[in-house]
Amino acid sequence: MSLLESLLLGFAVTAVPGAVFFETVRRSLHEEHTVIRFLAGNFIGMLVIIAAAFMGLSTLPPDSLVATLFYVASGLLLILIGLSSIFKRKEELQAPKSNTSKTKIAAFSLGIMLAVANPLSIAFWISLSAKLMKDAGNISVAILNCLCVVLGAALLFALLISLVRLLKSKIKTDYLVLLSRVVGVAIFGYGVVFLAGAF
Repeated sequence: MSLLESLLLGFAVTAVPGAVFFETVRRSLHEEHTVIRFLAGNFIGMLVIIAAAFMGLSTLPPDSLVATLFYVASGLLLILIGLSSIFKRKEELQAPKSNTSKTKIAAFSLGIMLAVANPLSIAFWISLSAKLMKDAGNISVAILNCLCVVLGAALLFALLISLVRLLKSKIKTDYLVLLSRVVGVAIFGYGVVFLAGAF
């Protein structure tokens, strides 16, 4: 039962729109070949944080230089992604994207960075792993529950990508371009919030 609850928790937490949620939508609209690699990088980043939490990372002090650097890095990264999407020309959005090794590596790296540079994500996994350890009293069970949370998140993203691809074929190109810009504004907004959180 606890494993099912963890699965549902991962699904529910991921369903709350955040930077990764919106970037997944954006890539599903205009860079389909990179979305899986982006999410793969993000999940690996998550697993790194989970491993660090179980190995003793117990807090990220809110007023520390480290926390400030994390907020600044996340904020700037999201602002750059948002601006890139907002000001990208219509022709660029409509043009087929290149499927090069450089593009694949960039998408994968961005996924990792959005996971490990996100102080909110770090705080979530630290608190969740501590609670699961306390409830289970067994590190193996706690790790299994954490993995179920990750699986729940993966199920949500699979559903999201499928839904975007389905709707994409039914929406006019001009509206797709507008949607991409709206998503860019949302990502930019998250970047500003993160940057403000550093100060």
